[in-house]
Amino acid sequence: MRKKYTIFYKGEQFSSDFRSSLVSALVKQKGLSENDATSYVNSFIRNTESKPSEYSAPKSRRKGKSLQEVVNGALALVKVTSGDTVDQGEINRRATICTNCKEQSRASGCSSCGFAGKVARFVNKFKKSISHGFTVPNGLDASYCNICDCSLVVMLPSKMSSFRETDEMNKSRPDNCWIKKTSSNYVA
Repeated sequence: MRKKYTIFYKGEQFSSDFRSSLVSALVKQKGLSENDATSYVNSFIRNTESKPSEYSAPKSRRKGKSLQEVVNGALALVKVTSGDTVDQGEINRRATICTNCKEQSRASGCSSCGFAGKVARFVNKFKKSISHGFTVPNGLDASYCNICDCSLVVMLPSKMSSFRETDEMNKSRPDNCWIKKTSSNYVA
């Protein structure tokens, strides 16, 4: 019996009995080069087979971040770790929306998010031990947003003032996204 491979790229799922079919799909549908697609497929399968619950995007596919994006992410992390967060009810509301979002992923496109997510989880565990932490529900504490390239453990508790949305990012968000300004789920 042939093994079926399933990979995720930018929130989309691809499945096939053959690795070469996955590579072809990424080349045709996502515009990747043959080498990049092959590297991504092989790394994704290798990572999910070795650590099915904790995989990350292959380094070759990670895009660089602008200085402004790095600064914004660092400021959001500082605010979250210092306790400047929304209440638990708002975190739960956002998590419910993210749970079914096609842009939610267990892999990050940001080379710093793996670190930021780990720092946020560590600080939150410490804060919980002294009863000041928050809970990221629905198993989203190890997930990422493919639009923001950011860890949901940093995003979900962040106040809206922490997000620096560009028009392009706002347009690319799903219509029900709690960050999208035109969404019925948006709360300023």
